[in-house]
Amino acid sequence: VNKPHRRQPEQDKEHCVPLLAIDYFFMGQDDGKCMPNLAVICSITRMCFSKPVLKKGADEHTVKMLQDALNKLGHHRVVFKSDQEPSSVALKHRAANDTPERELVMEESPVGDSQSDGL
Repeated sequence: VNKPHRRQPEQDKEHCVPLLAIDYFFMGQDDGKCMPNLAVICSITRMCFSKPVLKKGADEHTVKMLQDALNKLGHHRVVFKSDQEPSSVALKHRAANDTPERELVMEESPVGDSQSDGL
C-alpha cells in the first residue's frame, strides 16, 4: 500500500516563513569543465527549481532565474539560506536589491556544516 504524500497542516503554513535554500552544483566529474547549475528548494511547497547558469555569482541570467522561482512560488517574505560561498551570498543580496517588493531575510549555514544547507 502506498503512503500518501506528506502534508503540512494549513494553520502551520499561515504562521511560518518559507525557507528558500539555494546552492550551486555541477553535473560531471570535473567542476572546471562543467557548467554550474543553481538549485532552489522551498520548505513550504517543496517545489524544486534547477537550471544551468553561465557562471556562479550575481550575473543577470542567474538573478532572473532566481526571481522567476520567487514569482512562481508567490511568497512575499522568505528566508534565503545558502552556504557562505561568496557567489551564493552575492546572488542573494542582488536578488534582494532587485526585488524590493519582497522581504528577503538572509541566512548562511555555518562553515563546514554542509548538512544544514538543504531542507
